[in-house]
Amino acid sequence: MARDRGGRGRSSGKSPEPPVLRDWIRYYCGRALQFTGLFILTGTMALFFGAENRERRMLAATGGASVFFVAGWLLSRKPPRGARPEGR
Repeated sequence: MARDRGGRGRSSGKSPEPPVLRDWIRYYCGRALQFTGLFILTGTMALFFGAENRERRMLAATGGASVFFVAGWLLSRKPPRGARPEGR
């Protein structure tokens, strides 16, 4: 069996695909979820600061904020194809 060992693998000769709108939507929805999680966490801290006997509610709200943040992180951890590398 002959194999192409030119370093390209199974390339069809096409140039890299441009970023797709779906990729950008996924990325910015992830960023919005991260921001929402941080906003909920900040509000929770301000709302329950110094309150007595409300630890369970505070933990539940903090857990909810963490779920939003982690979901956003998972969506936006990979930038869309064709995006500029960070630091440039």
